[in-house]
Amino acid sequence: MATTTKRIFYPCKYYLADEENRVLEFNTMSDAKLAALKTDVILVALDYQGNRSPVKYTPPALKADKIIVDFDKKVLTVEGNPVTIGGTECKVGDNDIPPVSWQQVLSAATLTSKALEIVGTPPIEGKDITDEMSDL
Repeated sequence: MATTTKRIFYPCKYYLADEENRVLEFNTMSDAKLAALKTDVILVALDYQGNRSPVKYTPPALKADKIIVDFDKKVLTVEGNPVTIGGTECKVGDNDIPPVSWQQVLSAATLTSKALEIVGTPPIEGKDITDEMSDL
């Protein structure tokens, strides 16, 4: 028996083997059945989890090297790779801060970048009690 290091079966494919050990590859079971004779064998190649249907692979989104959120100038600066924050595409360079809450901006920036820098104070809503606290 000869061994080979070349891969012969791929996950989520269908293979038809005839009596002479010739193997044909198909994408669907129905295509393999159409080509099969009564003496042929259909092999089903499963993935590592036992799935028959191919799972669409979505590559992970690239992270930005650094995001700087400047609340004083209302500018979000992206370095490295473009990212999406709050449904808004942010290109490399200066962008307007996306029209979502500042908490969502900071949360998304943390997840989509390797480093985050915050300049200024976010627009926190509420009553300013600075003068009231000066009596203490």
